[in-house]
Amino acid sequence: MKSDHRIGIAASLESRRQIIELILLAIPIAIGINLLSSLIDSSTALSWKAYSGPSALILIPILALSSYIWTARETTLELQAVIAINKNTNTILQIPRYAFSEELARVTQAVFLENRALKKIWDEHALRDLPSTAAPSSTKQDPQTSPETVQPLISYYSIVEIDEDESRTVKRSEQLLVEAIEFVLIRQLSLHLNEYFKKFSSEDSKIEELGRNKISDVLLQNRFLELLSRSWDERPIFAEANIPTPKDGRKVVEIRGTDGSIYSRFVLTLPNRTSVSRPQDGYLTLDTPRFVLKIEIDFKAIHKTLPRGFSSAYMGYPSVDIDAYKTTVRVVFELKRAAFLRTTNWEYFKWIDSLFDRLTKCLNFEDFLKQIAWEAASTDMRIQAVKSKKTSTNPGANNSTIQ
Repeated sequence: MKSDHRIGIAASLESRRQIIELILLAIPIAIGINLLSSLIDSSTALSWKAYSGPSALILIPILALSSYIWTARETTLELQAVIAINKNTNTILQIPRYAFSEELARVTQAVFLENRALKKIWDEHALRDLPSTAAPSSTKQDPQTSPETVQPLISYYSIVEIDEDESRTVKRSEQLLVEAIEFVLIRQLSLHLNEYFKKFSSEDSKIEELGRNKISDVLLQNRFLELLSRSWDERPIFAEANIPTPKDGRKVVEIRGTDGSIYSRFVLTLPNRTSVSRPQDGYLTLDTPRFVLKIEIDFKAIHKTLPRGFSSAYMGYPSVDIDAYKTTVRVVFELKRAAFLRTTNWEYFKWIDSLFDRLTKCLNFEDFLKQIAWEAASTDMRIQAVKSKKTSTNPGANNSTIQ
């Protein structure tokens, strides 16, 4: 994840650099203003060329500062997420307390439960070939050799260097997975916006709600969004649920069944004159009057190595049963140049700052490992394993007393 956060010496040096830059900009401006005022106060008639030097001393630093501000109006947040898949069942696994993984697993389960055709695509075009169901062949053993002397079978795996930019065929399962990730991001955006704009009046004319009927048809090409946000009373899976419709005008926001089925009402609460588009699979764009927000999903089915012991100790699966993949999510914020001239109504756009924090907490796997203190937990497990091994090899070690 890209970050400009600095502490300690780095923060002090950065502050010093900024102070020096301000001084260097202020000196020529002060000299230019002093010379220009002297020329204006002079009673001598001067040509325009006489004013060009002092004017340049003032304008050049101002233009340099403006250029610096305009080039700094774009911010990119790059998040590294992890997807764990069970090799044997080809299902996306939940990594407990890792919000992105938990939601992605629930979403795919719900869609595949309701749409068998998509489930078939996911399995027939799996990210990796599913294991054969044939019984393993038996290993012949010399009858004169005792079982104790049989050497265990040795298996190997290789790590091959790859070029992430090389052209390759994108599997249909990858397209499905990108759409599922896209849905999780849209849902996080929807929840964040709804929470932020709760403090505003529902009759505020500067805010509008974008639902299924107001968004671009292109956005509904995401099969996960189209299915899970479709009205629950129009879906066969909820036909016999007997879910009561609120009579006081309130709307059903979400339904989750014990079988894994999901209904999720789609609505984006945004400032007026904001458009939402999906230029292509894995790309979302929000164009507001003040800034443009772009979200890009980069998934190339590249494996990710989980921390040693993580799959067995934390997830409860042997490492040989799990395929882990990395995916990169880039969030690009670009402030429009005309926004620099605006001085009011910024409260309708400040949700972008907290959105960055929310997405980081939800997606970034390294931040998740720090949150659960995995390094400390892994060290503790290692220490306990060594102690247990010593105890098993020397049972009397714990019975020793201090003389």
